[in-house]
Amino acid sequence: MADSIVTLTFRDGLDISRYPEIQAAFATCPSGGDCVIVDLSDATWVDSVFMTELLLFYRKNQKLERGTIVVARGGVARMLTLAGLAKRIRIVSDLERALQASPELRKRLRRHVGPPADGPKAEREGS
Repeated sequence: MADSIVTLTFRDGLDISRYPEIQAAFATCPSGGDCVIVDLSDATWVDSVFMTELLLFYRKNQKLERGTIVVARGGVARMLTLAGLAKRIRIVSDLERALQASPELRKRLRRHVGPPADGPKAEREGS
C-alpha cells in the first residue's frame, strides 16, 4: 500500500498578522493520510505564533498516528531548530527528502506513540 501524503505549503513571512490563515490551514488539513509535509521552503521567516501552531499540529498528528515532516532551509530551519522543534519534528531541506522520509517515519510512529522519551513530560514523571 502506498503512503498517502498531504502537503501544506506556506510562503513568505509567517507571523501573528497571518494567524487566521495559519490556524485555518492547520485546522482544515484533511485528517486522513499517513504523513503531512509542511512545506516552508518558500517561507522567509517564522515567529513563535507559527511555531506554536506547528507544534500543536504535530501533537494532533501524533494522536492520529500520522507523521509530520517539515521542509525548511536557511534561516527558517535555524529558527525551528533554535526553538527546539527539531527535537520533535523531522526537518529536512527539500521536498524530495521529505517524500523519501515518509515511509520510515510512518513505521517509527507505529512502533512508538506518545511523547519523546527526552521531552518535558518524561522529566516530570521521573522527578
